[in-house]
Amino acid sequence: MRNNKSTSINSFRKFCLHILIVFIFSIISIHSAFPHQNITYYLEIDEENWNSFSVTITIKNNHFESLFCGFPESYYGLFNDHTYCCEASNFNVLGEYGEKLPFEQIDLKKWLVNANDNDFIVISYKIKGPSDNILGECIDRNFARVDGGTIFMFIRELKNFPIHLAVRVPHGWKLATALSPTIQPFEYYVENYKQLIQFPLYMGTFQDIYFAIKNRTCYVVIDGKQTTNLTKLNVLIPKIVTNQINLFKDIPFERYLFIFKVFSGYRQISSKAYVNTSIIYLTHNSVQNNLPAIVREAASNFFQMWNGNRFYPDAMEGERQNENPNTSSLWFCYGVSDYYGCLNLVRSKLWSEENFIDYHIKLINRILCRSDDQMPAITTLCSQIIKYDSENTMEYIRLKGQLLGLLLDLKIRELTFNKSNLDDVMYFMNKWCGDKKIGYHDEDILRAICAVTRADLTSFFDLYINGSVEWPFSEIFKTAGVFLESKTDTLPDLGRLVISDRGNIVTEISDQGPMSIAGLKIGDKLISINNQRIHYPKQLEQMTDSLEVGQEIDISIQRDGLLLMLIAKVAGKVGKVVSLINLEPQTEQQQIVRKTWLSPQIQ
Repeated sequence: MRNNKSTSINSFRKFCLHILIVFIFSIISIHSAFPHQNITYYLEIDEENWNSFSVTITIKNNHFESLFCGFPESYYGLFNDHTYCCEASNFNVLGEYGEKLPFEQIDLKKWLVNANDNDFIVISYKIKGPSDNILGECIDRNFARVDGGTIFMFIRELKNFPIHLAVRVPHGWKLATALSPTIQPFEYYVENYKQLIQFPLYMGTFQDIYFAIKNRTCYVVIDGKQTTNLTKLNVLIPKIVTNQINLFKDIPFERYLFIFKVFSGYRQISSKAYVNTSIIYLTHNSVQNNLPAIVREAASNFFQMWNGNRFYPDAMEGERQNENPNTSSLWFCYGVSDYYGCLNLVRSKLWSEENFIDYHIKLINRILCRSDDQMPAITTLCSQIIKYDSENTMEYIRLKGQLLGLLLDLKIRELTFNKSNLDDVMYFMNKWCGDKKIGYHDEDILRAICAVTRADLTSFFDLYINGSVEWPFSEIFKTAGVFLESKTDTLPDLGRLVISDRGNIVTEISDQGPMSIAGLKIGDKLISINNQRIHYPKQLEQMTDSLEVGQEIDISIQRDGLLLMLIAKVAGKVGKVVSLINLEPQTEQQQIVRKTWLSPQIQ
C-alpha cells in the first residue's frame, strides 16, 4: 500500500513538474511571438459621408528617436496594382501625455516623426477612399473594401513587428478577411506589415457560406441584391478548389476567401487576386448570363495562390515590389494562371471540351486581329511595360500568356509522347521555389521545363516567346486531335479607338480611321453606337466583331455639353482568321493526349 501511495505521489509530482515546464515554455513562446514593441492599427469608416477611412496607429514601448512613416510606392506587384492613389489628410502625432510631436512631411506619401523620447506615440490620419483601375470604387453606404497598401501607413522601423488590428464595423455589417482572428470581434493578429497589406478586408451586409478542404476553410462571400443565380457558386467553387489542390498536392493557406460583389447597372467583370483572397466585381446582367466567366475569374485568381504567391519572379520579391520589376515573366505569372483557370473548368466538368476549345479559338482570333499593332516579343513587352499604356498592355500580356500556356502544354506533350506536361512543370516550380520561399529568374522558366520534361524547348522560346514569329496554332493543336483552318479574310475595323474606364472619354483615336473621319475627337464622351449604350471600354471590341464591312453606324457623343450625332462607315482590314474543322482525334496518340490533357487530376 505504501509503495503504491509513494508511486502515486511521485507520479503526481512529475505531472505537476511537466505542467510547470509547459507553462514556462508557453510564456517564453508568447514573449517571443509578441516582442516588447507593441503596435495597434485601428480602422474606422466615416459613416457620415461614406467616402473615407480614419486610421490610428498606437505604438507602445517605443525606443526609436525618429519614425519614418509612409505608404508603399506604386508597383506592378502581386498585391496592388500600380495606379492606386493615397490621399492622406489630417496627419497628426501625439506623445505620451497628449502633447503634439513634431514631424516633417517629406512628400505626398511620406512623413518623418520626431519621437522626442516618448515611449508612447499615437499617429492618426484620414484617407479618402481610393480606387484602382481594376476594381474601381472601394466604399459607399453598402460596402467597403480595404486594400492594406492604400489605407495602412507603414512605419519603417517597425515593419517586421507583429501588429494588433482592430476595426470598427458599421452597424449591421459583417467583415470578411483571411487574417487570423483574436478572441475579440473584429480584431486580428497580423504577423507584420507585409501581411497587413497582403490580406484585404471586406465589409458589408453579405451572405457567406464556408466549406472545408483537408482541414482548411474556404469562404464564399456574396454581396448584392438579386444574387439567386450565384448560389450555384456554393457547388462550383469547391470543385475548383479540389481540382487545384490535387494538381499541386499542397495547401498554402489556413483560410481562403472568394468574394463576389454584385452592382446594379452595367460594368465589365473585373477581379483582383490577393494572397488568400479573390475579389470579383459583377453586375446583375453578368450574374444572369455569364456564370462561366465568373467561375473562370475565380479559378484563375485561385491559381495565383501558387503561381504568383508561392512561386514568383525574383524581381517581384519582397521590397523589390516597391519598384517597377524588371522581369520578362509577367506572361507566365499572370497569363498561365488564366490558362489554368480555364483548364480547371473543363477538368472540373464545369465546361465541356467543346466550350474550352471554342473559347481559345476566339482568343486566337483576338490576337490575330491585333497583329497589326506591331507589338514586340512578349518578353520585351513584359520587361518594358512601364513604357506602354499599362492597363491595355497588361490585358494583352495576359491574353498572349494564356495562349502560350496552352501551346507550351501541348508542345511538351508532343515532344515527350505525353509522358510530361505543363502540370509537371508547375508542380516542380512550386516545390523548387515555393517550398524554399525564393523567387525565380526569367531564364529559370525554360530551365525548369527542360529539367522536368527532358525536352528541349529552346527553339520554341527563341521563336515564339523571345521572338515575334507567328505562332503555329494549327500544328500544335493537332497534337490533341483539334484540327484548325487558317484563312485570310476581310474583317470589320473601326481603327484604333480607346476610351477611359470612367466617363467613356475618348483618349486615343486613329487619324485616318472611320471614327476620326466621321468627326470623333479626343475628349469627346462616347455615349452609344447604333443606339446601343456604351458602358465600358471592352464593349467596343464586342461591337466591332458584330459589325459588317461597309456598314454605316450611328454614333452618339457629348462634346462641350452638347449632344451630337455622327455617322461612320465601317472599314475593312485584311487579316487571318482561325476556325475549327474537326474536333475528333484521328490517332490513338491524339486520343491519349486529349484525355489526359482535359481530364480531372487524380490525387
